[in-house]
Amino acid sequence: LMSFYQPWKDLSLELTDLQKIDELHACQTLLVIISNVLGKKSLDSQVLSCLDDKISSVFSWERSIIGTE
Repeated sequence: LMSFYQPWKDLSLELTDLQKIDELHACQTLLVIISNVLGKKSLDSQVLSCLDDKISSVFSWERSIIGTE
């Protein structure tokens, strides 16, 4: 009989480098989207706008480095 009460397993400890980059990119993208929706006007917002423009190319560059190793 299989029990549903099993110890919590932290799957983030088993992620590959590419999966970690994917997770970071998703979190950064959500941060930019939420900030844009809220219309926050601050230094953080200016930084996020810059990230919004450049995040895709940096993400591709990171993935290419990991992929060649």
